[in-house]
Amino acid sequence: MILKSFAKQPLIHFILIGGGVFGLYSLVSDKSPDVPATTIVVGGTDLDRLSLGFETVWQRAPTETELKQLIDAHIREEVLVREALALSLDRDDTVIRRRLRQKVDFLTRSAAAGLAPTDHELRGYLGTNAERYRTEPSVSFQQVYLGETAGNDAIQEVRDALNNGAEPQSQGKAIMLPRQVPLTQRAVVDRMFGDGFFNRLEMQDPGSWSGPVQSAYGIHLVKVFEHEPAATPAYEAVRERLIQDWKEEQADAFVEAHYQRLLAQYTIAYPDDIMGGGASQ
Repeated sequence: MILKSFAKQPLIHFILIGGGVFGLYSLVSDKSPDVPATTIVVGGTDLDRLSLGFETVWQRAPTETELKQLIDAHIREEVLVREALALSLDRDDTVIRRRLRQKVDFLTRSAAAGLAPTDHELRGYLGTNAERYRTEPSVSFQQVYLGETAGNDAIQEVRDALNNGAEPQSQGKAIMLPRQVPLTQRAVVDRMFGDGFFNRLEMQDPGSWSGPVQSAYGIHLVKVFEHEPAATPAYEAVRERLIQDWKEEQADAFVEAHYQRLLAQYTIAYPDDIMGGGASQ
């Protein structure tokens, strides 16, 4: 029972998978110890990689001459890189250090790619992070624009006409805004009419013309059709997004755990005027 519980822990999976990934990378990337440092071996893996890179760009296999040029360029790069490393030119180079850090992080994250959450885990994840997946409230409505300013009598006259069956197109003033808006979320409504317009619509009773309602452009009369409150979507509707977010979160946790495991192998020495001096394990 303990072993089963132990085996179900995601971090244990990460450690096992991660060990396999780093081990495989070590086997693939390491040169044979029998090869002298001054020997450059161009093997089948190198040829495949060079050919694949060429095919990706040119959509065809390289000719014999082109492959020879690719090999020559690869050898030139290898010679110069080895010389740069021998001269320690990689040290204190921010770009190189950042790239190396990114590669280690990439290898670490790749260990999480094979993890597949169960439906039980995903439903629990949705429950814990419900606010992240809640939909915004929405509203559908019509509007008639009355201009930047409008007197109470003019507003009342238009409102009465609309509630008595007048066509909205025959009332108000022209403006480059939609007269009718289907069920639309808060952020989009506010982007069209100005911040706070959605909240003012929520104060209007559906089914009849009401207002005035102030927008960034002036005064409107509105007829709200439907208010739809914010809600947590059904599990099935967001399952694919849950999988991606779950994997990302697990990968973040694994990257941090892997770093902490590596950090524990080092002794960090600080200058005397930083963090009280001394060493930290």
